[in-house]
Formats: sequence, C-alpha cells, structure tokens
Amino acid sequence: MLHFPRWQIILILAVVTAGFLAVIPNFFSKEMLAAWPTFLPKQQMVLGLDLQGGAYLLYEVDQADYKDKRLRTLVGDVRKAMLENPRIGYTGLGAQGDTVQLRIRDLDRMADVKTRLDPLRNPLNQSLLSAGSVYEFDLRHRPAIHRGHRPAHQRTRHDRAFDPAPGRRPHPRRGPGSG
Repeated sequence: MLHFPRWQIILILAVVTAGFLAVIPNFFSKEMLAAWPTFLPKQQMVLGLDLQGGAYLLYEVDQADYKDKRLRTLVGDVRKAMLENPRIGYTGLGAQGDTVQLRIRDLDRMADVKTRLDPLRNPLNQSLLSAGSVYEFDLRHRPAIHRGHRPAHQRTRHDRAFDPAPGRRPHPRRGPGSG
C-alpha cells in the first residue's frame, strides 16, 4: 500500500482547495458574487469557445466554382424538364456567362415551358411572415430576333447571304456558295 508523508497530503489538499475556490465563482452570477465576503475570490474565468460549449467556424466559398457547378446542374434540370412527356422541342441549351439559355421551337407552348421551369427557380427564403420569396434564378422570356422572320418585302440580299468560311466573303454578284 502507498504511504505518503503528511506534508505531501496537506500540500495536495491545499492546491485542490485553492483550485476549487478559484473555480467556484464561475458557477454563480455576477450579482450573487457581489454579495460574497471580501476574502473569497470574485474573479470569474473567461472560458474559451470550446469550454463554453460552442465553436467558431469560418467557411470560405469558392463562388466561381459554385456558380459553374450550379449552372451545369441547372442545364441538366432544364433538359430533364423539357424532355418530360409531352416533350417540348428546344435547341441551343447551354450556359452562357451567368445564364442558362435555350430556344423553344414552338412558341405556342411557351406557357407549358414556364410551368415546367418555374419549380427550378429555387426559392431561397420562404416563410409565412414574408411578403414574397427571393429566388436563386430568374425566369425571363426574351423573344429571339431573327432576320429570317421579317416579311419577304423587307428582306435584303444580305439576309440571305452566309459566311462559307471565316475570313472569306461571298462575291456580291455571284451570291453565296458560288465561290
């Protein structure tokens, strides 16, 4: 059996008692500590975040990478929505800059397109008390302007011309494709 000298036992008890007295003020409010006798310690220890039961986390988001991944996901979601039965014909689906664009072949089906794409807008805050929602994406309809849709009497010779190769223009008298 272990045998400690009496002076070591007294020293250990004195250190434990001093530690206990130093820690006791942390268990009481400042108002209660003000009423304590002056010989007792009143100084509370400032605990770190880990001992307070919390943590401080700092997250950094790579915005460019997030935007790129989100746009690619949105392109896939738009493709999936357009291919549901009955299918809606489209061309040119892709991400350009900060937008996802597509051209609808049948403009009479525009109401169906808006109905299918509206759930993809992803409301960011929506509650009973808020007046409206803020959406991650905005759904805009912009009519495409094509020169070929003008009436025949308004078309010019340049509307029918095309560029057969970069840097090479068709001869103005011979027309496109004749070299």
